[in-house]
Amino acid sequence: MYDRGHFAPNSDFEWDAQVQRESFYLSNMSPQASHLNQWEWEALEEATRAWALDRGPLIVMDGPIWKEQVVLDQCLVVYNTKRKHAA
Repeated sequence: MYDRGHFAPNSDFEWDAQVQRESFYLSNMSPQASHLNQWEWEALEEATRAWALDRGPLIVMDGPIWKEQVVLDQCLVVYNTKRKHAA
């Protein structure tokens, strides 16, 4: 089963009701395994918020992870399953 996981979490937009509603657009969502969305991703969101409060403004980029090499318009994207991050 999959959840509609937010790229930018809804709770980060409590300062503006309209923006918060817009966070539910499909362009801000990606299918996520329920456990990932409700546990690991939530923990990552909380850690990111804490880091921003401690260090100041952040630029956060996120998106899907591929298990194999993918080439996008001259840009090579590789996911290394042993290191748990893109290279």
